[in-house]
Amino acid sequence: MTGDGGAGDDRARNDCPRCGAELVDREGRVRLTCPYCGGRVPLGPRQREALELERKHLVGQLAQWDARVHDAVVTAPSPLGGALKWGAVAFIAGYLAGAFIAGWRGLEDEIQVRDQEVLVAMALTIAVAVIVAWRRVNARDARVHATVVERDAATAPVRQRLAEVDAMLAGLDGDAGSRVMIRA
Repeated sequence: MTGDGGAGDDRARNDCPRCGAELVDREGRVRLTCPYCGGRVPLGPRQREALELERKHLVGQLAQWDARVHDAVVTAPSPLGGALKWGAVAFIAGYLAGAFIAGWRGLEDEIQVRDQEVLVAMALTIAVAVIVAWRRVNARDARVHATVVERDAATAPVRQRLAEVDAMLAGLDGDAGSRVMIRA
């Protein structure tokens, strides 16, 4: 227990100095305060390394989730792509519908017929393009929102633990790297 790297050093690192309780939880995180007797545990260079490694791992998890949100935004299909495709189809359908309407109305002047065809085709094209773009934007927004909600739920415990690790490391830095007792 002298800190010379022997078997006693492992005990000081993993067990409470007061009651001997195990201070490493199921995820391998070292606790600074004993959950049974409230005893404070001294931290040394090995614990600092373990905390820094854990911090690096936690930051990596947050970065992975941020990348997933970014991918949800970037990889979403362009609303204009579908709008242009369906707009072209609507223009042809509208042009044919305009010709039918012109014939039904009994328009015989070629300019009036052409005007009717183009008017119906343009109106239908605009309507379809707006609807398709709106639906694609809503689908993209829903996908991004679902990813953000999933990220927030999954990273809440990670952010909490990261704050704890940062507080522990800040306590170590405040004592110039010597062994310190930190009350969690």
